[in-house]
Amino acid sequence: MSNTQARVLFVDDQTEITDLLKKQVAGADYEAIFANSGADALSVLTTHGPFAAVIADYSMPDMDGVALLSEIKQRSPDTVLVMLTAFAELEVAVAALHRAVFSGFYANPGNGPNSSAQSTKRWNTIG
Repeated sequence: MSNTQARVLFVDDQTEITDLLKKQVAGADYEAIFANSGADALSVLTTHGPFAAVIADYSMPDMDGVALLSEIKQRSPDTVLVMLTAFAELEVAVAALHRAVFSGFYANPGNGPNSSAQSTKRWNTIG
């Protein structure tokens, strides 16, 4: 991997989502790094940061996506912040977006009938 290659940190506590994301971003023109909790993500940010973008799930135990992205925004203000959320949590995502905590949000890639194709297109446009 080149030192100039963009790096993106993905954060989700659900192994099945993380596994799906790994498949979706394989071969992307950025380095994808994965964390399985908010605390893990902050540790990775400290040891491997900065990142071009951090993409985090909203619903995680101990630290939700809004709290995590708020902390990352303070530590790394130039990082693009994106939250993943399930459709049922859309109201939470919209409220956080209005507070300007992050740059955007997307439905988890496991949702919807064409989720795999939609997710592939979405993740390939990040870098």
